[in-house]
Amino acid sequence: METPHSLIPIGDGCKIVKVKNTGENLEIAFSTTFPTVDENGAALIKKDEVQTVSKFPHKPHQLLEKAFDSMKPHVAFLFGFLNPDFFDEDLFKEFEEGVLEQTAPKEFEIIDRLYLRGYSTSGSNSDIGIILSGGALTHMGLNVTVNTPFIRLNESRDDIKYAFQDRLNKDFNILESRIWEYMHGKRWTDGQLDLFEDIKITVNGKEVTSHELAAAIFD
Repeated sequence: METPHSLIPIGDGCKIVKVKNTGENLEIAFSTTFPTVDENGAALIKKDEVQTVSKFPHKPHQLLEKAFDSMKPHVAFLFGFLNPDFFDEDLFKEFEEGVLEQTAPKEFEIIDRLYLRGYSTSGSNSDIGIILSGGALTHMGLNVTVNTPFIRLNESRDDIKYAFQDRLNKDFNILESRIWEYMHGKRWTDGQLDLFEDIKITVNGKEVTSHELAAAIFD
């Protein structure tokens, strides 16, 4: 079997394009760009993009769940449950510190009923945007699923720019770093890691474990 390092992409590389948190595991879709070679093995300008989906068998670790939770205030603003014109970043800080229930009980109740179940990304590295997928738990105990509009993380137009864009970038980057840790096997016991290494994915016709691919990207 070829080493995972031979599968490290060139160009746009391997990136996460969609994540779903089921509560029991993560389902992650990757987009990987590989160089196309001619019959002599010379790289061509054209590249092949391959999309794969891996279903990981492990529950998200505590720091990963915390990173998902930190996105809940963004869900509240982007879903329209809260108006960003009436708040500043203190709300995020107080939510993170666990004191929002005392300082702003009404806003806390709204945020606490919301959840983030995943996201999808599109665009280039310099102009990436996201759609958050989540929902709300109603007073009747029913779940209402909602997707946010497409939000550019580096929007330059003030008239359509999300008010807490910088904070969203920070929280999203932390979330993605926790997801890569999850894929890479960090925060797990050795027994869980052994199970993780048994998962196979096929990338451009080559079979490799998800853990090997993640390790190759990290190294």
